[in-house]
Amino acid sequence: MLKKLLGISLFSTIAISSSIVLAAPSIPRPDKNGDYTYVREADRWRVVDSEGLNCRSRPGTRFVVLEVKRPGAVLRRTIGSPSIRNDGRGLPWLLVEARDGSPCFVRANRRFIEPIVERVERSQSSSRPSQSTEGFLRNKLSGRCLDIAGRPGDAGPARLGGNAGSNAQIWDCSYDNPQQDDHVWVLNSRGYLIEKNSGHCLDVVGAPGTHNGANIALGLCEFSGYAGGARTDQRWELLRGGYLRNMVSGRCIDVAGSPGVNNGTNVQLTRCELSGESGGGRSDQRWEFVSR
Repeated sequence: MLKKLLGISLFSTIAISSSIVLAAPSIPRPDKNGDYTYVREADRWRVVDSEGLNCRSRPGTRFVVLEVKRPGAVLRRTIGSPSIRNDGRGLPWLLVEARDGSPCFVRANRRFIEPIVERVERSQSSSRPSQSTEGFLRNKLSGRCLDIAGRPGDAGPARLGGNAGSNAQIWDCSYDNPQQDDHVWVLNSRGYLIEKNSGHCLDVVGAPGTHNGANIALGLCEFSGYAGGARTDQRWELLRGGYLRNMVSGRCIDVAGSPGVNNGTNVQLTRCELSGESGGGRSDQRWEFVSR
């Protein structure tokens, strides 16, 4: 059967209605010494030191420098473990990600870093929802679709606390049987990817799931925006080229392998390959919606 691309693609961001207002979350404030001791509300930080900033293997100036963060560099706070740790002198250090995704520590003081204020969408009760995108979510490299294991795989959704549910993988797209498959997804205006057959959401396993290689499965939708007191890992943003990036971790939906193209290959969370290449080959992180 003829399959045409949807008019709304992953190359465009989702339109937000004019009645949505933006509000800033609580911003971490330094103490009288300029130290940050509370950072939970800020996931991203910027280097303000004009000479750059050493990122060390452990809190303290005597430990190994793993890399130097350049002036103006954006630091992503490591989530899921204590973000602030004190050195032997009682000074706070922030746990962030090195370029290879491993953890390293920078001095948590306003002389060196500042929080990046990220505005949060908050819909007024009278606002109308923006248009959603619906269809098969097809990998551009393999031509296979985002699939939930099973026939169809709508049983055993992930529960709060990180228990794995039905696993996400790629499989031959079942265009001729849309009413009985689990290949049809709805991307709503808030960034949730909802599997239409079950009504459950694409979830990163964990509370939240943020690390390289974290598994992706079907989970109960966390529409409140939080799970277990932490920000939900079920919201995704669309980047140019068809990348789907997680709003909490900053990592992308990836097919395991170099590249991953075969039926049944696992889908996971991995550092984004925005260059379009991986290990000398084309990236398997680019997706497109295809109509039923």
